[in-house]
Amino acid sequence: MARWGSGHRGNGDSYPNEYHRPQVKAVIHQQGETFTNEIEDFDRFALPTRVTRHSSLGFSRTDLTDYLDDSNTASKWVVGLGARSTNVDLGLVTAETSYHTASLLPHQSFWPHLVTNVAPDVQQTLTWYANGELHTVKDGNDNLTTLSDWYRGVPRAIDYPDGTDHAALVNPLGQITRITDQNGWATNYTYDARGLLASIAYPTGDSVAWNTTTLDFVRTTSTEYGLPAGTWRRTVATGNGRKVTWFDALWRPVLTREYDTANPTGTQRFNATVYDDSGRPVFSAYPRATAASLASFTDGVRTEYDALGRTTRVLQDWEENNPALPDHNRLITLTEYLAGFEIRVTNPRGKQTTTRYFAWDQPDTSMPEEILAPLGVRTEIRRDALGRTDRVRRYGAWDGTTTSVDRTYRYNEQGLLERRWSPEERMTYFDYDLAGNLSASYQCGSSTDSACGWVPGGGWTTDVTTRTYDAMNRLTLVDYPAGTTDVATTYTLDGLPETITAGSVVQEYAYNRRRLLVSERLSGVDAIDWTTEYGYTANG
Repeated sequence: MARWGSGHRGNGDSYPNEYHRPQVKAVIHQQGETFTNEIEDFDRFALPTRVTRHSSLGFSRTDLTDYLDDSNTASKWVVGLGARSTNVDLGLVTAETSYHTASLLPHQSFWPHLVTNVAPDVQQTLTWYANGELHTVKDGNDNLTTLSDWYRGVPRAIDYPDGTDHAALVNPLGQITRITDQNGWATNYTYDARGLLASIAYPTGDSVAWNTTTLDFVRTTSTEYGLPAGTWRRTVATGNGRKVTWFDALWRPVLTREYDTANPTGTQRFNATVYDDSGRPVFSAYPRATAASLASFTDGVRTEYDALGRTTRVLQDWEENNPALPDHNRLITLTEYLAGFEIRVTNPRGKQTTTRYFAWDQPDTSMPEEILAPLGVRTEIRRDALGRTDRVRRYGAWDGTTTSVDRTYRYNEQGLLERRWSPEERMTYFDYDLAGNLSASYQCGSSTDSACGWVPGGGWTTDVTTRTYDAMNRLTLVDYPAGTTDVATTYTLDGLPETITAGSVVQEYAYNRRRLLVSERLSGVDAIDWTTEYGYTANG
């Protein structure tokens, strides 16, 4: 820890804990490896400006952060507005934001770009009302969404780029009591005295008169299924359908009963969950038709954890359980945390998969680096300084010989996939519009950029697949190269697929006011004209 600034006492004789001490280094030791976060520089407000994150696994990244710090921010007592984040390893600005001068609210965000690019593309533009409420959102393609008529922190009108709109009614407590969608159909909501949702009334005038859904959240007055009086219980009712959930003192669901009031005992099903002292589920029961209490649930999935809260064993009950055998002969999945930041999972059949991970300053298991699977299959995943996959190599044995195959990936400066190579397709290139939509792709049978005639930003003239989008960034046309039928898509006012047309073949879809599919039609294939219709009960 570093000491920065002065203490609270005027004479300078402050206690150590009264000084601002920004962290300069943090180290985590786990599974024989170290994960380190080092703050190498600060600005005048002790905000980190240069941070290196690395691990003993051999992975490292250094990032710079620039803050908006000028006479304007100082006069408004605003500190810590991030202006730019830069990855030093790739020379890439990963995030950049500009701010309105008067309000210091975000104005524009820019696509990632090389540090040498002084005129990056705009990803999003925001404008604000004088009181700080959001007014407009414009994407990189200049599609504008407008929010207006704010009340109690909620916009009562949203106008979309395609000319459609959403409307809401808001009560004086800031609760939304009605939402009218782009079709003009309204769903209504009510709330109880505590502000909890009490009912949902679906659009009227539909082919079905929908039952209203009601919600009730109360404390029980007597023992129910072994749970003492005072237990919180929520009931969700739609027509004859009921779903009742009981909660523990921390409002975690512990018991659920679902049934039809017309035949409760013949339709009911129960489920239960048990938690440990740390709030982790240690038993998730299989559904059953009857239950007297939580103790009556004996079959399900049991989970065990280590001191760090990581799953170590999962035990599943099955048809061949045997109380006379260890662990009742349950199906067991074993997870072991090995040195080298590896995790080995043994499934109930004894097959093992070992995974090693890519990580910087945290023992993060979201990015595998190597996977050793049964039958000698090995997968290597190589990543760049941002953790993006740039190569996947799979090894395996075939006819007594070990062989491997690669798939490689390359990204443009905006961070979007630009090129993919695979043994089946060879090179495939991708181009995007300023909203991040895939606008064009080009497949080439060669293995090098020069042989494929690739230039940054596209530039292909033949064998290109182009894509067109509407103002809501919905795909409307896929224009394939000559010889392949193009595909056009239209949408309902609220964005559901309405027609998909490929040459003479047409698929049509229709929906009710709850936006459930009521019919689909296929025509144009020889003499085929098929229609499939769907009907719904009043419960939906």
